[in-house]
Amino acid sequence: MSADTGSKNKIYIGFNNEFRYNCHPWLRHIVLISGIIGYIKATSKVSLLSGSISGLLLIFAAYLQFQGQTWALILAGFVTAVLVVFFTLRLAKTRKFMPGGLMIVLVMLALAAMVNQIVVSR
Repeated sequence: MSADTGSKNKIYIGFNNEFRYNCHPWLRHIVLISGIIGYIKATSKVSLLSGSISGLLLIFAAYLQFQGQTWALILAGFVTAVLVVFFTLRLAKTRKFMPGGLMIVLVMLALAAMVNQIVVSR
């Protein structure tokens, strides 16, 4: 056993490496698709616009992260935190679990993975 605490021996609590590095793809797809569904079901242009903008920002952040830009994860975390606030306000206003409550759960899981990755990488 080695007492080396180098980067090879980092322990990632709660999330395996595959989930940590692949949390953006499923989140950005869900955000984009939910914006499109909101537009189709309720003809909500705001839903389409906000889903598209936040989804594209998450795609941009994932691209930059794969290019080695360390600040890209912070951008994705910020966009995700804004989504948490938005869907929390939406849930409080409508008092319906769908779609706000479900999106809060999914976005919080992604945000937890992102915060974990930020903390572990420092």
